[in-house]
Amino acid sequence: MRKDQIQQAICTSFPEGNMPDNCYDHGEIDSGSEFYIVIIIVMVVLLVFLLFMIFGYKKMVRKEMSKDMNIQINNMVSQYFAIEGNKSNAV
Repeated sequence: MRKDQIQQAICTSFPEGNMPDNCYDHGEIDSGSEFYIVIIIVMVVLLVFLLFMIFGYKKMVRKEMSKDMNIQINNMVSQYFAIEGNKSNAV
């Protein structure tokens, strides 16, 4: 028999509440490790959600700035044509 088979046989002979700590290192995940895995998964999901929110916000701000700049450019062009129209009428 191999060492890991012997260790597994010994660990399975203990009641579940009285297992020694060495039995948890035998490839089984104890409840404390499961808690950390859940925390890591939640953190990764939150990070992905945050990244989507940031990129969405940046896209929205770019779109709004472009719209505002187009309005300002149209106003300036209209003012320019109004000034040029007044100059050509005055001559």
